Amino acid sequence: MKYKAIALPALMAATALAGCKSGDPEPPMAPYANVYKATYATEATDTMAQLFSAAGKKLEGGTAPFVSTYDDVANKDKSEAGDPTPVKVEKTANGYSFEVAGEKVSFTDADLQGNGDYYETSALNSNNQMRTMASVAALNGKTKEALESGTSSMVPLNYYMRYKPGADAATADDSGGVAGYAIVGLETKPTALPSTGKATYQGRGRIEARAKSYDYDTDTWRVRYIGDATMEADFGAKTVSGSIAVDEHRAQVGGNNTTTDVSGQGAVVMFKPGQIVQNGFTSELEGNAALNTMIQNDGLGQVEAEAYGRFYGKDGGQIGAVIAGESATHDISGVVFGDRQ
Repeated sequence: MKYKAIALPALMAATALAGCKSGDPEPPMAPYANVYKATYATEATDTMAQLFSAAGKKLEGGTAPFVSTYDDVANKDKSEAGDPTPVKVEKTANGYSFEVAGEKVSFTDADLQGNGDYYETSALNSNNQMRTMASVAALNGKTKEALESGTSSMVPLNYYMRYKPGADAATADDSGGVAGYAIVGLETKPTALPSTGKATYQGRGRIEARAKSYDYDTDTWRVRYIGDATMEADFGAKTVSGSIAVDEHRAQVGGNNTTTDVSGQGAVVMFKPGQIVQNGFTSELEGNAALNTMIQNDGLGQVEAEAYGRFYGKDGGQIGAVIAGESATHDISGVVFGDRQ
């Protein structure tokens, strides 16, 4: 089975950029450029530590979240792909605030969990059960350290925010939530991106599939495919391609997560050559035979997905992309990121 490109026009809308003369053709925008406000790397500010040097410093990225609710009629949980939306991170006096899809939460160092791996806040519901209210995890290291890195220009994030439809704040009794992946960072200015030569980027990638309708306690409601990523940029040809060699498979039923080493199965997610526009790119995804067998065994069916990416750092030293798509039974989200070798 093949990952096919799907139409996400909100991500790719072409609008006039500042400085265009009347009558000039409108230049294309990089993916997600109409969704959030980019912050560009400079000689003085090229790392996360330099950016988040004081309280009040902010950064935005783009995401296409999962939105989960409970279907009272079917007595099942439901997940659907949300509209593209900005992700906002702000340095506070004692931590960070995180906002996505209109939901905002503040974290302090006391909210760091797993030896600093991620931020998480929890609360008791009316049955005296502890429920996660929000969590944010960096995928390229411990979360606070990644946000304050002196060597990296970007941070790939996995997030979850409990929410309640409407204006009321969510409580631990509410079953709704938004979840997904985003990348925040100091982007390469389009004019600073190399115009010749090639570059190879090494890192990690993951693709997550969530069932659109499921019984949380008995169904496999989430599957993740994770592995080493290699991305290739041809600046002369203005293309990006790459792959994720899947070495880890995670399947979740209720709160139980089963992780399997699949490094010997040869499953590969491939990023077909996509055009570089401004400082970003879009790439259609497809799987090799081993991956297609894996996703069919997981009941995903025909999957369609694309990656929407950016270059980061003052000279394009890092690359990252969020992934969005769907099948008839599942919604797809994910991320891929790497450093230039």
